[in-house]
Amino acid sequence: MSDDRGTAPRLAGERREAIAALARMHGVVRVSELADRYGVSHVTIRRDISALVDRGALTRIHGGARSTAGMVRAAAGDDQVRIGVILPASRYYFRELLEGIREGAARAGIAVVLAISEYDDGEERRLFERMLRAKVAGVLLATAAAEPETGWLDSSPVPVVLVERAGPAFDHARSDHEDGARIAVAHLVARGHERIMLAACSTTPTAARLLAGYRAELAAAGRDLLEPFDLPGEDASPTGRRARLHDLLRACAQQRASALILHPEGFALPLLEAAEDRAVAVPADLALVTYDDELAEFASIPLTAVQPPKRDVGSIAVDVLVRRLTRPGVARQRVTLLPRLVVRESS
Repeated sequence: MSDDRGTAPRLAGERREAIAALARMHGVVRVSELADRYGVSHVTIRRDISALVDRGALTRIHGGARSTAGMVRAAAGDDQVRIGVILPASRYYFRELLEGIREGAARAGIAVVLAISEYDDGEERRLFERMLRAKVAGVLLATAAAEPETGWLDSSPVPVVLVERAGPAFDHARSDHEDGARIAVAHLVARGHERIMLAACSTTPTAARLLAGYRAELAAAGRDLLEPFDLPGEDASPTGRRARLHDLLRACAQQRASALILHPEGFALPLLEAAEDRAVAVPADLALVTYDDELAEFASIPLTAVQPPKRDVGSIAVDVLVRRLTRPGVARQRVTLLPRLVVRESS
C-alpha cells in the first residue's frame, strides 16, 4: 500500500500556485470557474483563495479574487482598480463598443472612468491628462484620428491600449475592417454581380481600411474597380445629404453598378427613400450591403450588413489592458477581430 499522506497538501499547493498564475494572467479569477476547472468544491476554492490572500498574492472581490501584481500599486490605495476610457463619441458605433468595455471591466472587477473627446485632438490630450490626475491604472484610447500620432503618449506613466486604432508602440484591439469590406464584396460576387460600387464618407476613421479591402477583393475576383463615391460628413445639411444620395444613384447608373456597399450606415435609410423616388428597386436594380448593422434590420427592406465585432473589441481591450497591468513584461498584444456578414433581403 502506498503512502499518500503528503499527496493532498502537495495537490493543494500546486492548485494554489496555478490559481495565482491564472490571476496574474487574467487579472481576476472566479470561484465557480475555478471549482469547475479543478473539480473541487466552492469551499475548497475559497480556502485556496484565503491562503493566497494571506500570502498577499490575491485580494478578494465579490465571487472571486484579483491578482495584486501591478494593479494594486496602480490603484493608489483605492478599494477598486479604475481604468480610463477615452472615446471620440458615445453614440452609434462606440455605444456598443462601450458596452463591451463595461462587460470586460465587470468581469475583471475593475471600474471605468469614461470621457468623450468629440473627435478633437486637443480635447483628447486634455482628457488624458485628467485621467492621469485621477490616478487610473491604465487607459483604453480610441483616438480622434484614424491613423493616430502617438508620440505624445510615449511618456505615459500608465499602460495605454488603443481601441479600434493601431500604433506600432502600443497594444491594441480592433476590428478588421479590410476583411469586412472583402466579405461584402465576396458576397456580392457570389450573387453574380460584376460591377460593385463602394460609397463611403472619406473622413470617417473606417473609410480608408474599407477602401483597401474593397480594392483587394475586387482584384482577387477579377472584377473591374469602380470609382468610389465620396459621401458627405455628418455636418452636411439634410437637404445636402439627400441631394448627394441622388447623385450616388445617378453614379451607380452611369457606371452600370448592380450592387453597392455603403458606409456609414446612417445613409442607408435615406438612400432607400431616394431609390424609391427614382424608381430604383432594391435589390432587383441595385443590391445593397451596409456597414455597421445598427439600423439595417429595421429598414423598409431589411438590409444585408457587415457587422463589426464592436462589443467583443471592447471586452477584449479590457483583457489586453489587464494582462499588461498584471504582467508588464508580456509580449506586445495586437488583437484583430473579424466582422461577420448578416444576409437579409437587400442582397
